[in-house]
Amino acid sequence: MVFTLAVMAVLIAVGFFGLAFWYAHKHPDFAVLEGGELVRYREIELAAKDPNIVDITPEGSANVAPPKTLKFGGSQDA
Repeated sequence: MVFTLAVMAVLIAVGFFGLAFWYAHKHPDFAVLEGGELVRYREIELAAKDPNIVDITPEGSANVAPPKTLKFGGSQDA
């Protein structure tokens, strides 16, 4: 009786961890990230799909001066 319960417990544990590893392999982003981190990851992932957002030039945007006029604090005048 005790041996049977021990075998069943081991089988259940192996099955649980096997399914957990399968899910983590199939969906690594859901398995690793928490709610807020997953949302931010999805935002970055969607932004990367737009070629106008990602700068693929060799120089990149390093050492580029900011625009002449900036709007601070939500002001409407330039």
